[in-house]
Amino acid sequence: SQGLLEAQVRSLAVALKTNTSIETINGRPPFAWALGLGEAGEPIVDSMLGSEHFRPEVSKLKELKLKGKKIGDAGVAVLAKVLPECTALSYLDLDKNEISDAGAATLAQVLPQCAALVYLSLNGNHIGDSGGNALCAVLPQCALEYLFLESNQIGSSVLSKLDEMDLTVRNTNGDTIR
Repeated sequence: SQGLLEAQVRSLAVALKTNTSIETINGRPPFAWALGLGEAGEPIVDSMLGSEHFRPEVSKLKELKLKGKKIGDAGVAVLAKVLPECTALSYLDLDKNEISDAGAATLAQVLPQCAALVYLSLNGNHIGDSGGNALCAVLPQCALEYLFLESNQIGSSVLSKLDEMDLTVRNTNGDTIR
């Protein structure tokens, strides 16, 4: 039930708040729950994320692997609330998560606040030119070195913009641009 799940999330979040040794979250419960994501990656108990009392300590988190969790744009919105606090996060895998242009734009808004993030993988989503342009607009303000966008719907004009940037990019065909 939702009440039991909320109680589990609260208990886990309280425990994680004082645990500073977790460096990797592989997107499996119970750790994803503490970030506000359910077993399938769906957003849950979003109101809890706004509460510092229940938010886990994520400043030492180095890797977040949510490949195939289908978190969608709503899940990206939940993550966007937490990512700026992940000050050590260097690796973010959001492959195959049904993220569209809207989710890419939401992610783009917080990327400049993720100073340690050097690897971002968005393969196999539904990102088109609008989302690609949103990412392009903030990339000069980011520390990213690797950006993976295979199997999206990003057009050649956006890929040309990415080609001009100083980072390794895998495009929609899997070719390395730079």
